[in-house]
Amino acid sequence: MRKNPYLKSRKVNAYPLVEKIYIFCEGEKTEINYFNGFKNCIAENPIYKRSVSIIATGFGRGTTDLVSKSKSYIIKNNISNSSIFIVFDKDDNTDESFDSATDQIVKLNKNQYNSNSYTSCWSNESFEFWILIHFEQTTTKCGRSDYIKKLNKLFESKFDQNYEKNDENLFKYLYLDGNPSKAINHSKKLLNIYYNLGKSPSKINPGSTVFILVEKLAKYLPEDVQKYFIDK
Repeated sequence: MRKNPYLKSRKVNAYPLVEKIYIFCEGEKTEINYFNGFKNCIAENPIYKRSVSIIATGFGRGTTDLVSKSKSYIIKNNISNSSIFIVFDKDDNTDESFDSATDQIVKLNKNQYNSNSYTSCWSNESFEFWILIHFEQTTTKCGRSDYIKKLNKLFESKFDQNYEKNDENLFKYLYLDGNPSKAINHSKKLLNIYYNLGKSPSKINPGSTVFILVEKLAKYLPEDVQKYFIDK
C-alpha cells in the first residue's frame, strides 16, 4: 500500500529515556542547589539532555523521617524503574537513627517487588565535609560549624565572598576551582579504611558516600566538564 504523501508520519523520539534519577535531600538549599547544578549542566549535553531525567527534592527532614517521606513520595507518584538517592547528614542525629536510616535503605533494595534501586548518600558529620575536600583532603573530625568556618576562609580567598548555603553557583565553584576527582578518591579511601575496621556509618567521621551519586551524574555531563571528575 502506497503512503499518502499528505499525511505526516509520526515523529520518533531520537532521545529515548536512559535513566530516571530522583534525589531526596534532608536539606532544602545547599544540596538541592548543588545537584541542580549537575542537572542544568547535563541539560547542555546534546547526547543526554533529553534522555536523563533528574529530580532533586528537599524535604527538610532528618534521617529516618527522610526515608519515610521519600517512600511516601515514591508511592504517591507511582515511581518505578528509577534510581533513588537519599541524601542526609549525621549532624545531631543519634548514632542509632543515623545507622537505622542507612539500614532501611539497604532493605529497600532487598524487596523483590521493588523495581527501583536505592542508595544512601550520607555525610558524617555534614554535607560541608564533601564540599571542603574539593579543596583540601582533611581527615580531621569536625562539626558543621567548623567546616563552615573553613569554607568561609576558602571562599573568601578564592571567590571574594563567604560560603553561602543557598549559593546557586556551588556546583561550578567546586568543579572549576576545586578538584572533584580528588574529592571522590579521598572519600573512597576513607571509607575503605573505616569499613576494614568494621565501623558503621555513624562512626565514620569524617566520611561521605555522596561520591556515589556524583559519579552517577558525572557520566552524563558534557565532556569538557566531565573531565574534572575523572582521575588522571
